[in-house]
Amino acid sequence: MDQTGPGRYRVTAGGQAIEVELDRLGGFERRLTIDGRRFRVVSLLQGTEDLVEVDGVPHRVSQDAAGVVRAPAPGVVVDLRVQPGDEVSADTAVAVIESMKMEVAIRATVAGRVSEVLVTRNVQVDAGAPLVRIEVVSGEVAEAAAPSVLFDQLVSTDSLRGSPLRCLDALRDMRNLVLGYDFSVPDVQRLVSDYRRHRQLIASDDRVVVDTASTARWSRAPTKPRSTRNSSC
Repeated sequence: MDQTGPGRYRVTAGGQAIEVELDRLGGFERRLTIDGRRFRVVSLLQGTEDLVEVDGVPHRVSQDAAGVVRAPAPGVVVDLRVQPGDEVSADTAVAVIESMKMEVAIRATVAGRVSEVLVTRNVQVDAGAPLVRIEVVSGEVAEAAAPSVLFDQLVSTDSLRGSPLRCLDALRDMRNLVLGYDFSVPDVQRLVSDYRRHRQLIASDDRVVVDTASTARWSRAPTKPRSTRNSSC
């Protein structure tokens, strides 16, 4: 992730770049604008997980280190299916907990050797409590298959913006480049090329507006920020 301006970020996911504008509304609340669409986001870090609510829809994002198997919800451990020294593969059931009167098999997310069992049968555990620790024998994490998250619908559709707006976008980004924000050499080449190409496509009246905006933007340069490459929103 790169910061490309005040409150502006470029997130690369699945080989695609997503331009994001961020407004801080409070300690835990943000408003994200992506390609003209707005999203209200509430985020709270709880233990090793991020609890994220997007437009009222809750999500849970795990940040745990590979090898620790945790309880997904509060419950009672009714069975342990491994012991220290056992070899397990990704997706092997290592424990069973009873939650909301239902038994749920808890599976390993990596392949390796069980180094420690952290609970006993018939004990109450909280959501996120560690149950089993697995040592990855080969040194390579072999995670259980999981569906990839796709961001295709969030990729910017620049084709919907006219040439005058594309010129102003390029001027804004070139100004932020000079101020020290995160742009690579290919980014600079693309910005200059886009500006020259779209400026030739706009009418003379619009070209005057773009040139006036260019002068105004460069005359209001704020203090250079420190580089924020790969920083968190």
